[in-house]
Amino acid sequence: WWSTQPQVFGRYDYFTNDPDHAVQVYTTVATMDDFITRLYNDYIAPYSGGLITLGTINAPVDYDSFASLTFRGGESLSEILRVCSDLAGGASYGVDPDNNFFFIPLNTSEQAEYTEGDNVDIEREETRSMMYNRLVIVGGYVYGAPGKPGFYVWNSHHEDSASVISYGAKTLSVKIPMIRTHVEALNFADGFFAKYAGPTTQYTGTTTSQSGPLYPWAGAVQLFPAAGTTWNGETSVTQNFDSCKVDFNESPLFTFTTGPEPPHYPVPEVDQVGEQSDGSGGGGGGGGNNNGTG
Repeated sequence: WWSTQPQVFGRYDYFTNDPDHAVQVYTTVATMDDFITRLYNDYIAPYSGGLITLGTINAPVDYDSFASLTFRGGESLSEILRVCSDLAGGASYGVDPDNNFFFIPLNTSEQAEYTEGDNVDIEREETRSMMYNRLVIVGGYVYGAPGKPGFYVWNSHHEDSASVISYGAKTLSVKIPMIRTHVEALNFADGFFAKYAGPTTQYTGTTTSQSGPLYPWAGAVQLFPAAGTTWNGETSVTQNFDSCKVDFNESPLFTFTTGPEPPHYPVPEVDQVGEQSDGSGGGGGGGGNNNGTG
């Protein structure tokens, strides 16, 4: 934020005890769709040199899709959108070839078919390297009432119990200071576990020359094994992919790996360091229901 004032977006002004509350710029935002639209209007369109226009924003509009997010200038716009993608259940976002900004639900419909040995070479890998079924979210500071100087770092712990039972526990800690409410923590955890809670079988494909583009946000790819073979009994798989490398020959060649990219949030594997206190201390961390505990 080019001003020096913190920016707070929320359904309600939940954190009136913030020490910098008097200088915060507060904006009422009711849903995730409202928030993404505000990000585009205030921080993308004005600074794009007129090149980026609005394509489609289709984020959740239900009441529990948004509560409050606070920004004090430490996050880049790409980091905010990356977190919001999980808050929205795993949305696709970016700028398309026509310079239209988009933030849309993950498209799981098929956009292309490839057959091993025919129009694609495929490498198959089963991995647990990106499996995380326990999540610790380290959020921002929550302060006590005036005259009660206690504070605490907002924390919540989440678990995909079915994955833990099946594969054992594996935990990732992420520091996301913009999060300080149960709504954001639970939505983030749900979007995170949808991608990372279990082991994945990834398919890396390199195609022959193709006539049209292959965009990660446009849908999934359906892959077929070589004629007369299967992949562990599977005659085909349909999966999404997060990135596609294009090699330009007479016609473009595509290389893609299905499944999500490794998790990369502002500060992974947090060693928590708190503010200095006068000894009055702070309260407990953020709670939750179902998969969240304080």
